[in-house]
Amino acid sequence: MKMNGCRLSITSYPKENQNVMRLLLFLTILLSLQMQGQVRQIELTSKSKKAISFYKQAENFYLNGNLEASLMKLEKAVAQDENFIEAWLLKADVEHESGLNQKAIETYKRVIAIDGEFFPMVYYLAGNLSLEEGYYNESIKYFETFLLHKTLRPDIQLQALDKLSRAKFGNEAINNPYGDSIMLLSDSINTSADEYINSIRYDNIQLLFTRRFLEDTMNRGDFLSEKFFLSNRIENNWQKAIELELDWVSDNQIGAMTLSPDGNSMYFAACGLADGFGSCDIYMSSFVDNSWSEPMNLGANVNSTGWDSQPCISADGSQLYFVSKRKGGYGGSDLWKSIRLQDGSWSEAINPGETLNSVGNEMAPYLHADRKTLYFSSTGLLGMGKADLFVSRLDSVGRWTKPRNLGYPVNTKEDEINILFNSDGNQAFISRNKKESITGFDIYSVLPDEMNKPEAVSFVKVIVRDSATNEFLSSGFQIIDLKTATEFVSGQTDTKSGSFLCALPDNNRYSLLIRKPGYCMHTEHFNLVKRADNRPLIIEIKLLPIRVGSKIVLNNVFFGVDKSELKSESFSELMQVVLFLQTNPGLSIELEGHTDSDGDELHNLKLSTDRAETVRNFLTDHGISQDRLTAKGYGSAMPVASNKDEEGKSRNRRTAFKIIRN
Repeated sequence: MKMNGCRLSITSYPKENQNVMRLLLFLTILLSLQMQGQVRQIELTSKSKKAISFYKQAENFYLNGNLEASLMKLEKAVAQDENFIEAWLLKADVEHESGLNQKAIETYKRVIAIDGEFFPMVYYLAGNLSLEEGYYNESIKYFETFLLHKTLRPDIQLQALDKLSRAKFGNEAINNPYGDSIMLLSDSINTSADEYINSIRYDNIQLLFTRRFLEDTMNRGDFLSEKFFLSNRIENNWQKAIELELDWVSDNQIGAMTLSPDGNSMYFAACGLADGFGSCDIYMSSFVDNSWSEPMNLGANVNSTGWDSQPCISADGSQLYFVSKRKGGYGGSDLWKSIRLQDGSWSEAINPGETLNSVGNEMAPYLHADRKTLYFSSTGLLGMGKADLFVSRLDSVGRWTKPRNLGYPVNTKEDEINILFNSDGNQAFISRNKKESITGFDIYSVLPDEMNKPEAVSFVKVIVRDSATNEFLSSGFQIIDLKTATEFVSGQTDTKSGSFLCALPDNNRYSLLIRKPGYCMHTEHFNLVKRADNRPLIIEIKLLPIRVGSKIVLNNVFFGVDKSELKSESFSELMQVVLFLQTNPGLSIELEGHTDSDGDELHNLKLSTDRAETVRNFLTDHGISQDRLTAKGYGSAMPVASNKDEEGKSRNRRTAFKIIRN
């Protein structure tokens, strides 16, 4: 199971006590009414005893959480006195809390028509509800009117200015949409429960997601449970999702999964495990012998005494982004980052700073396999009302750029909570909570606008074996971008399979180095282009033991046409030869130069000799004794392929070395 992606959810945020919040809101309205005009007493606007009686009854029902009864009494109150402002205000609040936002907006309009200045906060409340419902023009008008009042509390004024900016942004986004195309996935994936996208396999044929639902348990009745599900795509149709079986899952809440590209490492959040540091911690499980191992807590460098969740592992396994509500953040929940150290442990988590984090909640980081495009959701950055999706990209010096809102239609008035892409970058999946739907959070497919895409990548799988026994070998590897001569990824191949899988940007040239004590170094170079079936490029390597006669082709040593001067992209490979000879001081080698059959053979013999001597000079210039090196040109006398086509000629033009003493 090889996946590419990261996810949600896991006990996202604790819900406030609704009765307490209701009482606080009610007292805030009363206090606002009392303080208007400084000397105003709490005196109702209605003189109708019947209306006041119904209103008082409605107050009691409201404070006790009986919204339906409260609304019935308020209907009777305003029927008795159609200008009873307090009753209309409470009616709007009850309608809002009952999910009847459209009615609540109309009720606020009624208050404004009677006397908007009686309770100027009504403009704020109407503007806020209009923003929630995506009525951005109306929201702008209400907030602009509200902000004309001169006696506003500074904190309320700042909140109104923030919401006004969101209404303006939403209006601009709706009128200038991006070219994304969005479609709700079928009921093979989505149900009446909440679904959150977790991972998409590199070849785009398998989805993994979290489903959050009420589960009836024998011990404690209905229990909010989160489990992982898989769906396979056959002929462009997603099949009925099945639960991912994990032997060690019991009553503990788990979710927010991310998988390494090779599918062998699972990172997730779990709440309530005995070895946890806080309310929820991040764990890792390995796929061994066709089952997932017992989860291992990532430790105190990653986890805190607070809430830690929603991990995302980079494609090369070297970086872990996650979300935490620990001390030292900028708002509610922040993005944090930890680096894998050489011993396999994780560094102390760091906060990427206020470029990415805001005073609100940042959630669901997703670092694409290109390793330079980061997606996440935020309630604090400028958006269309609720949680919106954003993208930030690494600049030329490795800093995250200011996040950009993905715009409409990816973002809407609803909560868009997370996003991930396939390796091509031409398809994405988001989790969205559509208010009109009874199904809660669902998963949608997105054909993204060019502006919102990451860089396309392809996967490369390298398998290393012993040349004599054919056994798999655990060995060190390094991949270098030949254009920039910088390391792209390095690490160790798997102990059992001798392989590694990594993602690399398309349309680029790379060098590959394999090294293992007791064996000759091995190098390859390859041009990576997108494969039609999205399958990985497979490179199989057989390492030669260090012994006299072993010959190693230096596939990343380059010269100009008919020249013996080294190109700069050769230097990194030749430095590896220096390191190999330093590590094995008893070796002596013969450097060989070879050409294709084009041209005069005497010229080819001289050119190949000159090239071999150039490599020898590079090695001696970097501390290798000349006594250990000989250089010899063979011209076109030892071809390894046909000279009838360019591919064969390219293979014949090579530099190699042969061990002549050990």
